[in-house]
Amino acid sequence: MVKNITSNYLLLAFSSMLLLGLSDFLVKKSSLAGLNSIVMMFYTLCGGALVFGLYAYSQNYSFEFSKEMAQYSFANILLINIGLILLINALKTGDASIVIPIGRMGFLVTTICAFLFFNEKITMLKLIGITFSCIGIILLSLK
Repeated sequence: MVKNITSNYLLLAFSSMLLLGLSDFLVKKSSLAGLNSIVMMFYTLCGGALVFGLYAYSQNYSFEFSKEMAQYSFANILLINIGLILLINALKTGDASIVIPIGRMGFLVTTICAFLFFNEKITMLKLIGITFSCIGIILLSLK
C-alpha cells in the first residue's frame, strides 16, 4: 500500500529545508544583483498567496473565515512579515552563511513554546541536538 506523502514527515521536513535554503540564497543573490529584495519578497508573497489558495482548494479545505481564524492569521502575518523584513535587511550587509543560520534558529522558540504550551517533552537527545545547533551557530558566526 502506498503511503500518503504527508505521512513521511522527515522527507517533507528535509525537502522544506532544501527549498527554503535555496530561497534564502536567492534573496541574497538578488540583493547582490542590485535588486530591491523587499519588493522581490512582496511579489514572492503575493505569488505564495496564490499557490496556497490553489493548494487549499485542491485539498478541499474549507475557506470559512471566523474571528479566531482572523486573529491567528493577523498575528502570523505580522510575525512572518516583520521577521522576513528583518532577515532581508540583515542579508543586505551580512554574510548569508551567518545571517541565515541565525535567522533559522527559530526552532528554539518553537521548541520552548511547544514545551510550555503543548506539553511536548524535551528529551536528552533533543537537548543535545539544540546544544550542538547553538554551538554550530556560534562557530559559523566567528570570523
